[in-house]
Amino acid sequence: DGRKGVGKSMILNMLVMWARRNGWLVVVEPTVSRYAREIADIKRSNSGVYIQNEFAQQFLEATSIANRAMLEDIPVDRSVYGSRAIDGEPLKEAKRLYDPLIAKTVDQEVADIEDEGLREIERLKKIASYRKQVRMPSMAEQLRDPVKVWEIVQFGLDNEVYAAQAVSELFAQLQRQTTHPVLVVVDQWNECFPVSEYVSVRYDNTRFHGHIPSYHLTMPRAFHRWDGHLYRRGLKICATSWMHYTRRDFKPELLSVKPHEIRTVRAFSQHEFANYVAYLRMMNVLHNFPREDLEYFYMMTQGNGYQARKLLATLY
Repeated sequence: DGRKGVGKSMILNMLVMWARRNGWLVVVEPTVSRYAREIADIKRSNSGVYIQNEFAQQFLEATSIANRAMLEDIPVDRSVYGSRAIDGEPLKEAKRLYDPLIAKTVDQEVADIEDEGLREIERLKKIASYRKQVRMPSMAEQLRDPVKVWEIVQFGLDNEVYAAQAVSELFAQLQRQTTHPVLVVVDQWNECFPVSEYVSVRYDNTRFHGHIPSYHLTMPRAFHRWDGHLYRRGLKICATSWMHYTRRDFKPELLSVKPHEIRTVRAFSQHEFANYVAYLRMMNVLHNFPREDLEYFYMMTQGNGYQARKLLATLY
């Protein structure tokens, strides 16, 4: 966390470069807000989640550019493959949506049984039988025996209708694998929680005022959980962004973020600010900057890198 312009995104970029240089599998989402602001086709699933297959394919393509060789090394964990529905939600939760309909049907079928004990036994048997018959569309029916994780990514790239599920399956596999160290980086993480630019009558007369919350869209939903502890051999690092909203006090504990997991990025010290200005001069961003005005501009910008570059580049 940190105020606008202190360098949160730059720190993430440095971490990504370090991780890639040291052989980590790096999954980067630099602008998660675009999934809620840019308009593309969405489809509502039975779970109430809006599927963004077009954006999912774009994410899979970007992820595969630098990570294909490593993904081809990672074996598929069969215990978790196929555990996601077509909208990326857990398959078991998606199937539970049919429980009220099954219960209503079974109650009508066993209503003629007079003995209460036999009726309850028959009821439980029928419920179990109907639950087994529930079939959800899934990429596991088309791609039955993937050997490597890359096959899941490739299937999502080749079949747009399963792209959102492929993203969810990818993260499930990365959490379980131990072949390569994994770094998941999410910038603008707080943008997963406000309302999106998408509207729906289902949200009329609610606190969302007709707009779909970002975390009800499949792509922001894939990143919004604080689940770095689930990676057996990896880390998840998120940064907030205040480009579109004013900085606010929020309660991390509501998102399961513990106090020791939060780091606040401070502004430059006076010495660091001098080094930053020297770097801008070396890169020919600044020309003819007077050394005697260094302390003045430090006071003006309060050591904020974004404000310093904006002000100095305009003047010099």
